Amino acid sequence: MEYLYNYNFLISNLTLLGHVLLVLFIIAFFFRNKIKNLWFLYVDNYLFVTLFFSVSAFLGSLFYSVVIGFHPCSLCYWQRIFMYPMLFISTLSLVRKEKLDSSYFLMLSGIGSAISLYHLYLQFTPNPLPCSITGQGVNCSDNWVLEYGYITIPVMALTCFLHIFIVNLYNKIQKK
Repeated sequence: MEYLYNYNFLISNLTLLGHVLLVLFIIAFFFRNKIKNLWFLYVDNYLFVTLFFSVSAFLGSLFYSVVIGFHPCSLCYWQRIFMYPMLFISTLSLVRKEKLDSSYFLMLSGIGSAISLYHLYLQFTPNPLPCSITGQGVNCSDNWVLEYGYITIPVMALTCFLHIFIVNLYNKIQKK
């Protein structure tokens, strides 16, 4: 637990930076003809962007679980189920120098985003029901991390899922 304050400070600021970049990339979509070089650098490297954010989520979630000692709730496990494969798929695709169709990442990140949004709903609305079916284990509505009044672990996961979703959506749009 001695690392918790420093880690939360670091990862919450990186999440905040991720939010700023997310807004900039959404705005850049509308000006993509004027900033073609920057735009194509982002979209053409969709596998690197996917790998970066999936590695970030992978390491972040494992650090909270293994080093800090937080036990994931069932929704956290479901988010991991949809995040972790993107790490391995993008790594394999980069190693083999294959341009993989974005549909795989769109599906995984889309479902992961929906789970993260539901998890956020449970955290920020009064919810008397426990997350787990049996009523045992970690409650999904507990906020183990709360920085800047809104950054929780599901917000961090949602940020990674949305970056992956958007870069792959832009890649799919560009190829049409």
